[in-house]
Amino acid sequence: MELRPPQSPLVARPVRVVQVSPAPVIEHGSVQLISSQNVVLLAFLAFIMTLGMIAVLYRQDS
Repeated sequence: MELRPPQSPLVARPVRVVQVSPAPVIEHGSVQLISSQNVVLLAFLAFIMTLGMIAVLYRQDS
């Protein structure tokens, strides 16, 4: 008597593999993600947040 491992009906079905060609590469012009305005804005926000943190850490309870 030959014993075979049980197979699920989902596993036993044949699977058809379809090869798909890769999508064409679309070249864009150079996009500048970081502008000087963004850098200035981030530096300003960092400065304001640093001043706020110093004010909270060194405030004097009256």
